[in-house]
Amino acid sequence: MRAFDRIELDALTPVGSALHRPECVLCTSDGAVIVSDWAGGVCRIGSDGAQRRLLATNAPIDLRPNGIALLRDGSFLLANLGPEGGVWQLSPSGDVDPFLLEVDGLGMPPTNFVLVDAQERIWITVSTRVEPRADA
Repeated sequence: MRAFDRIELDALTPVGSALHRPECVLCTSDGAVIVSDWAGGVCRIGSDGAQRRLLATNAPIDLRPNGIALLRDGSFLLANLGPEGGVWQLSPSGDVDPFLLEVDGLGMPPTNFVLVDAQERIWITVSTRVEPRADA
């Protein structure tokens, strides 16, 4: 087991500002941090602190990205925590398309998380099908 150095709280500095519910955080090899953005996409925070939002331009629903996954082609999978649920694919141009909206004939409920593993399999989590979700 590897031991980690202790980090003092005052050594930490905030990253990003005016973010809209950045529930999921991805870090890239170039030092960028990418977070989910409830405005309808993702926000990339460069190592220099510059922020650039990539928001869906043609979404047929009110997207509420919770979990996000970066694909090899530069697009993102968005786990939609909004009432329509499902997983949507956001292209680098801002186009958004359904990726997975039903399983075994049942519509996907609000979806929490999406992950692409090392073998490029896609994993999705759904906390509950109870409506309203707060009752679960």
